[in-house]
Amino acid sequence: MSILLAKYANYDPRSAITCRNDVARYEYILLGDSAFCSYYVDAEGETLWRRLEAGTGKRVFPGALNAADSLDFLDQAYYVSLAARPGSTVLLNLIPTRDFGEKERSHEKTFDLLLGNNRWALAGTFLGEPYAVANIYKYRYLYGLYDSTAIKNFPEIFSRSKSYFKTRRYFDRTWNDGSPFARERYDKFLEVMNVGKIYDVVDYTGLEKIRKVLSSNNIRTIFVISPVNHELIEQWSGDRLQDMQAFFETRTTKLKNYLSLNNFEYIDLSRSVDSSGFADLTHTNAAGEMIVAGEIVKYINGRNMKASSGQQVQ
Repeated sequence: MSILLAKYANYDPRSAITCRNDVARYEYILLGDSAFCSYYVDAEGETLWRRLEAGTGKRVFPGALNAADSLDFLDQAYYVSLAARPGSTVLLNLIPTRDFGEKERSHEKTFDLLLGNNRWALAGTFLGEPYAVANIYKYRYLYGLYDSTAIKNFPEIFSRSKSYFKTRRYFDRTWNDGSPFARERYDKFLEVMNVGKIYDVVDYTGLEKIRKVLSSNNIRTIFVISPVNHELIEQWSGDRLQDMQAFFETRTTKLKNYLSLNNFEYIDLSRSVDSSGFADLTHTNAAGEMIVAGEIVKYINGRNMKASSGQQVQ
């Protein structure tokens, strides 16, 4: 019954972690923020999770969440550690600008707002299929308040039509298409940046917590360092160009060093996508998603091939 209703309950697949309880059916689970949400494509077949499914032959759950921060990542990990099946794999994106320290929670985060501080979501572990149905409609009636696209689509709740792709600002676009979209976003980023941040001591200890939480249920974690649009930085940083280049290079190097020294499994995609594959500074468009998916598939299939042949893998 829940599968039938889910088919018609026209929710955004990029909000799947807030309204679905079938994580245990998937071999791979995407977690993280909007960089893994595939907002800038025109069809679901162009999304990261569908491309990964095509390349690996395995099911991929789109569990990343728009506007999530490092504390939300930990909440996602707690939920998946209870809801996913042992032996599954989490792919979690890391943007080098983030701090991943274990900070105290001072206010409600994105994941808290959507999942009621996880209490409702965790109930699904015990309530099963009836919960799955209820959670879809809870999202529809309550969390639509946080999602203008969901409100827009509410009249179509029993329709097969989906307008979550190629709508409003969310479509396959390039950062230098002449619109102010990407420039305004980068200008806001520059406003909050200062030179001192380049030399800050960055705390990544929260990543160990995420890995520990997931490994408690024998869930493998692969961190993915997200690509950055370096040409945008060069063209739009003005007299702050050297500072911004130093900031991204320093943060990326620190992140990779931490992951390597602490034996984290990770894929470095920081420079894997050229400028034409971006919608803004860090979000990839359809062309960029194809490259990101291709690199992840190459890594996964290569590792699996080594494992099947008896070679030692990390």
